Amino acid sequence: MCEVFNTNKNENGKMDKETFLRVVKEELPYFEKAAAQNNCDIFSNVDLDNDGFVDFEEFAKMVCCCACASNVDMEEACINMRRNKTDDL
Repeated sequence: MCEVFNTNKNENGKMDKETFLRVVKEELPYFEKAAAQNNCDIFSNVDLDNDGFVDFEEFAKMVCCCACASNVDMEEACINMRRNKTDDL
């Protein structure tokens, strides 16, 4: 994701809203879809200092949150699969 940020940042080392939303749609489509379903304004939640841009630190925090959420989802899926196997017996 560092490369994704670096190739999309502007001359000030940040992403504007349009660029950020395009990157999220292209690189994290599941996250973008989930945010839309929950009527969540991704950009406002990631732009922590409200400067109208996403810097690397804000971007990295978002990526970490996505990874943690994905890990929790995977753990839940594994638990459900185990339950289903036990129920079938």
